[in-house]
Parts: sequence; C-alpha cells; structure tokens
Amino acid sequence: MRQRKRGEPSQLSDENLRRLKRVGFVFNTRRNQDFWYHRADTYLSSIWDKSYERLVKYKEEHGNCLIPKIYPPDQALAYWVARQRKQKRLKTQGKLNL
Repeated sequence: MRQRKRGEPSQLSDENLRRLKRVGFVFNTRRNQDFWYHRADTYLSSIWDKSYERLVKYKEEHGNCLIPKIYPPDQALAYWVARQRKQKRLKTQGKLNL
C-alpha cells in the first residue's frame, strides 16, 4: 500500500456512483471531514463490492445509509463510506485527489 498522491483522479467510477445512488447513499453530511487513507496501488473492485454489500446490509437493517464516522460494529465500513463521499465530491467538482 502507498499513500494517495496529490493530483490523482477520483477513484469513484460512474458505475459505482450509480450503485451508491441506487441505495440512497448520502454523500453530503454535516460531519463532512477529510480523512487520511492509504490505498493499494491497484484499486481492487472486489474490495469495493464487499464494502458496498455491507452498505446494502446496513441500509436493510437501519433504513438509511447514514453510517456515522465512528461505527464500532464496522469501522472499516465507516471509513469506506467517508471515502465514497469524498470521491463523489471530487468527481462532481472535476477535482483530483489532494
């Protein structure tokens, strides 16, 4: 794994964005903060798919996609959710990872 480099394009594909919107994913929250992440050199879609499946399960159980920043039952999912929101924001603004 390596640190995200400045100037890299958003990792959020159009298809994954559509999938998030389909389940009512909330991109803008009041607690919209930047997080520091590490990511693999190759973005593995299977990891994204597994996280997405956990998001769908969360929605089935809670009726929404408002996973809090601190979510002890699945903190990795909370980080993934925050990253999707940030990637969508970057994509919408036509910006690159900073």
